[in-house]
Amino acid sequence: METYSSPPTPQPFYQIWIKAISKPNEQAYREIASAPDASVGKALLWVFLVALISGLLSAISVSVGGTYSSLFQELPTGTTDISPGVVLISALCAAPFGALFGVVIFAIGFALIQWVARLLGGSGTYAQLIYTVAAFVAPLGLIGALMSMLTLIPYVGLCFTLFNLLISLYLLYLEILAIKAVNAFGWLQAIGALFLPGLVIGFLCACLAAVAVIALGPAIQDIFEQLSLIILLVA
Repeated sequence: METYSSPPTPQPFYQIWIKAISKPNEQAYREIASAPDASVGKALLWVFLVALISGLLSAISVSVGGTYSSLFQELPTGTTDISPGVVLISALCAAPFGALFGVVIFAIGFALIQWVARLLGGSGTYAQLIYTVAAFVAPLGLIGALMSMLTLIPYVGLCFTLFNLLISLYLLYLEILAIKAVNAFGWLQAIGALFLPGLVIGFLCACLAAVAVIALGPAIQDIFEQLSLIILLVA
């Protein structure tokens, strides 16, 4: 008699997060990518919530730590200082927009990465990649946000700054590993898929800037000549 195995049941998000950061290997990441509830929407929701929490914690740390005062210490005499409450409320209001912007950049960035991965022979999908990446980006981002609160402590904060640097390097390794696991190709292809989009965009921006400078060169020269003439007349 033929038997049928039941489909895998969805796991709670915290189990997926723990698995993603505690078992960094290709097999584990393939299992995460093939989860029955893996979706782009869930991945972006995780990243948005963590980015929102990070923004709120950052706003609180700015207000409590008093770092806002350094922004206004050189204001002219008689200028009214901005109260910590206003700074805190402004930062709290800006946090959701910052989180939304971060999610958009995250989604577009990994869409380009997966597109390049497919060109390099990858077999994965965008949903599989972004879900796998979000599974470790979210918890590591949350850890980094909590650690950033401790950087306000003198001397002790330096240790946590170095710790955040290690987390960033670990995150970079996990991104390459996830691209490799999801697309079932080699390390070189994974590294190329991660860095090529940024290099291409940077090259295009540099070309556009160079073209703009060449095209606007005469106009810019005229402006500088006029400014020089005005300075000479004033002097």
